[in-house]
Amino acid sequence: MKQVDVRTIHPRERHPLLFRTFDELEAGQAFELVNDHDPKPLFYQFQMERPAPSMGVPRAGPGHLARAHKQDRLKPQVRPPAGQVS
Repeated sequence: MKQVDVRTIHPRERHPLLFRTFDELEAGQAFELVNDHDPKPLFYQFQMERPAPSMGVPRAGPGHLARAHKQDRLKPQVRPPAGQVS
């Protein structure tokens, strides 16, 4: 899995680099992000700007670590109508 360490990259260049990296992924591929802060703002930006990316929860460690996974398509949740059991 490709790892992208942005700790030495100027902050204003980080998100564009990560979106380019994500856009270059094939469906089913992922990359691992190493960052010097909590990537929640990036997570929210991904939710707004890209269809169905999935980003893992950061792990504690020397750098904040997260994964961005490109899904093949949107997979809507289907629930039975209220009161019915599937």
